[in-house]
Amino acid sequence: MENSHIIKELERNISVFKAHLEGLEGEIIRFKPDPEHWSILEILSHLYDEEVEDFRQRLDYMLHSPDILPPPIDPVNWVNDRRYKDNDYDKKLKDFIQARADSIAWLESLENPQWDNEQVHRRLGLMTAQKYLENWLAHDLLHIRQITRVKYLFLKKEAKSSIDYAGTW
Repeated sequence: MENSHIIKELERNISVFKAHLEGLEGEIIRFKPDPEHWSILEILSHLYDEEVEDFRQRLDYMLHSPDILPPPIDPVNWVNDRRYKDNDYDKKLKDFIQARADSIAWLESLENPQWDNEQVHRRLGLMTAQKYLENWLAHDLLHIRQITRVKYLFLKKEAKSSIDYAGTW
């Protein structure tokens, strides 16, 4: 897959995230299928932090300062440490959409990026700029699926009748 296609997909996902997330209100925003899974607000907060502090930042280091490791991150613990459940949903959505637009502008501004630049990740071993870019898109797709699942489970919980006619998840 060409990198220009990956970047276009990341840009297209702005519309996908907007379609899934704009206009949500009430209980669905904070609904958790179970205590171990994230709510839509927590997923959105995670997406924002990953946009700014993980993918864009790490790719920037990889392309422009490959000899310097980026600061460590802890996205799993950020959910509680940063109190995602208390975030303002509409503000976080606006911030995420803007951050993604900024990322796209940054990606499109790159001149002759060295996608084969590499660093050794603390946990995952050898990483290339190419691998970060591809995983950025994969991350989007995983969370689009996760948001869809939370919305499905919320519907299943709130529906006045069985939704089994539609098929099974």
